[in-house]
Amino acid sequence: MPLSPIYCRSRSDGRLHRFGSKDCIRCRPVTHQPKGSMCAACRHALSNCSALPFASMPELKRAGQTVIVRCTQFQCSK
Repeated sequence: MPLSPIYCRSRSDGRLHRFGSKDCIRCRPVTHQPKGSMCAACRHALSNCSALPFASMPELKRAGQTVIVRCTQFQCSK
C-alpha cells in the first residue's frame, strides 16, 4: 500500500512544504480559474501560470464556488 506524501512542492517558490500547510498547493482551494479555451490557444499554454493574479482578472461566469476569469496575460499562439 503506497504511503501518502509528507511534503509537496509549492508553485510560488518551488520549495518543499509540509503536506496540509497553507503553502501546500494540493490544499489550497481553487477559487478563480482561467477560461480553458483561452489557455489552449495561448502562447504560454505550456508555462506554469499558477502565480498569475487570477483573483483580480475580469470575471466571465461562476461555476459553483469557482469563478471563471478572462486571463489578462493571454497572447494568441498564431
